[in-house]
Amino acid sequence: MSLSGSRIRIITCITPIWLLMLVPSVKTIFAETLSNEAQISILTVDSGKEIWTVFGHTAIRIHDPINNIDEVYNYGTFDFDQNRFYLKFLRGNLIYYLSRDSFDHFLKTYTAENRTIWEQQLLFQSEVLQKLYDSLSTNYHSGNRDYYYNFFEDNCTTRILNLIIAFASEKYSEEYLLQPVNSTYRKELKPILLNRPWIAFGVNLLLGRYGDQHINLRQSMFLPVTLMKKLPGTGWTTEGATIYKAKTAPSQAKEFFMPITIFWIVAFALAWEKISKVTNQRFSDKIDIIVYSIAGTFGIFLFFLKIYSLHPSLQTNMNLLWANPLLVIYAFAINFRWKKITFAIALLYSTILFFILITWNKIPQKFPLEIMPLLLILAFRSMNRIFRFVNIKE
Repeated sequence: MSLSGSRIRIITCITPIWLLMLVPSVKTIFAETLSNEAQISILTVDSGKEIWTVFGHTAIRIHDPINNIDEVYNYGTFDFDQNRFYLKFLRGNLIYYLSRDSFDHFLKTYTAENRTIWEQQLLFQSEVLQKLYDSLSTNYHSGNRDYYYNFFEDNCTTRILNLIIAFASEKYSEEYLLQPVNSTYRKELKPILLNRPWIAFGVNLLLGRYGDQHINLRQSMFLPVTLMKKLPGTGWTTEGATIYKAKTAPSQAKEFFMPITIFWIVAFALAWEKISKVTNQRFSDKIDIIVYSIAGTFGIFLFFLKIYSLHPSLQTNMNLLWANPLLVIYAFAINFRWKKITFAIALLYSTILFFILITWNKIPQKFPLEIMPLLLILAFRSMNRIFRFVNIKE
């Protein structure tokens, strides 16, 4: 992968110099001339079980029975063996690329995963379909094959949407695509994550204010199933026809260990420990040290994403208000009994927590409901420290 990747980057650098001189031959080398019976369609694959398949998949099919062409182009391919894979994913410079496969293999792959597949025919003239096919073939054989993945704005679905728009100039309706949809990126994710509480919690926790901005119709089509449902309204495609229906999965009991349940149990346990005084003060201090160290460490991670990541969706995260890196200093102050520093941080932190709780529905970023018990217990234990300090002073 690394060798071919290097080759692709070299081609990218030199392409602008000679591509215009070779445009006639590019088509000859890379793409066949499609017959009048050729069809190009959008393939949509429903959610899968693995975490990277939760949001579904979009691909594009070229089918020409006369020329014996039946292949699928896919912008959602990545290589797990890339160096520093997870760091690159968080950074926003993980390389995804355009791949090509036979339709038969594509179908076998996703039917084996028991994922529903839909197909929508593009309603373009033959000459437009040819240009679209030429573009796909050229990109597949050139440096344009690689791109940096962006969850909301540059993924396997938005790439295909942009391709369709580029070749639909005579049918392009800017007004239609730019109309507001009374939604946000976070709201668009909610139906998919409804039955995946832990993934939903993680996504909502990491997603900053960017996820709560109001979006238009075009922006809302970053998810495969959403694109499938809304494309027919443009007049560019047919309605989605099911070519494989997933077998009904065995019914599963509702997950008991949901985030909200676990966090309420933890909150009540920590509150009971303080109220009942079943432990001595030093042991209670150790619990506070652990609790605030965890919150502060998570804050350091959020701050790291803010300064390290190129993903707009991971920046300006207001969860830093309660998961503040300074809580690590708070934990140190408790451990070393720096009473004045502990009091000052406890007073400031309690104020911030109560501000969040009071203005919950007015804050421009939507916080996950699951953190409510965490905020309450963090505020309760900080207030307890304030009262202890005041009582000692008296």
